[in-house]
Amino acid sequence: MQTSIDNIYSILNEKGFVCLGHGTGRAKDTDDIIQLIFQDGLRTKDNSLYYTTVGLNTTDIDSLKQTLSHWPHLDSKKIILIRIPVEYINLLGNTADLEGERFGAFYNEKTSTGKTTYYLDPKFIVGYYDVESENVIINKNFEEKLSEQTIKTLREKYKKVLEKTKQRLQSEETIETPFASTEANSNEQEVPSLTYDLNDFDDDIEWEEPKDNKSNLP
Repeated sequence: MQTSIDNIYSILNEKGFVCLGHGTGRAKDTDDIIQLIFQDGLRTKDNSLYYTTVGLNTTDIDSLKQTLSHWPHLDSKKIILIRIPVEYINLLGNTADLEGERFGAFYNEKTSTGKTTYYLDPKFIVGYYDVESENVIINKNFEEKLSEQTIKTLREKYKKVLEKTKQRLQSEETIETPFASTEANSNEQEVPSLTYDLNDFDDDIEWEEPKDNKSNLP
């Protein structure tokens, strides 16, 4: 499905979500490659969404259009649009998302010859922006309203990445670590330095129940 960036702006700018962009590059922007990304997910560079994407400022649509139309990486003409819920970003995780610690709740894992590669689940890929036509091609696998099964999976994976953080901190000499907002979280407030008890990771998380939002897709 093809539409304009204006028609999906409310989706990209929805409260509680962060939007990211990934330029496919001139040599990798064929329709076949795009469809593989829509179907199988986006392979993360260095197993990190931080190194794979750029945070998008969605507070101003004109600025957003300018950024997408002049993508700095390899003069990309097709920009993958990503939207992830802030609630499941592990802000205690390593800033660079090492071992999928920060954004791991959104990954699918694929293992080949003993090597594990993280792919961003296509449910969080809105589509791509075509620089030449100035239109957006919607990914049919994108979930504007997250299904109950997706939310259940997110919560399970989120707890696993919290455990990764706990184990890493236990192995460090100190547990007083500064946490700062990253490029991928450009729409969020800076997270201050924290000192906390490792036992906090064992507490039950009180999840906010999802709202029954009406679809804004055209």
